Amino acid sequence: MAQVNAIGIAHANSGPGWTMYACPPCKASQRLLPLDQHPADSWGFPRYDYAATAAH
Repeated sequence: MAQVNAIGIAHANSGPGWTMYACPPCKASQRLLPLDQHPADSWGFPRYDYAATAAH
């Protein structure tokens, strides 16, 4: 079984939210950042690694 990574937090208006996960191939193809790499002031929404596609 492939190891899944937490990529964000889904917020809910009436009740608890939940952690969103992605498998390594999906995380790489969608350029998703792992939750533990989000900035400290992040609300937990999924973030994308735009640096991977930046023109240098």
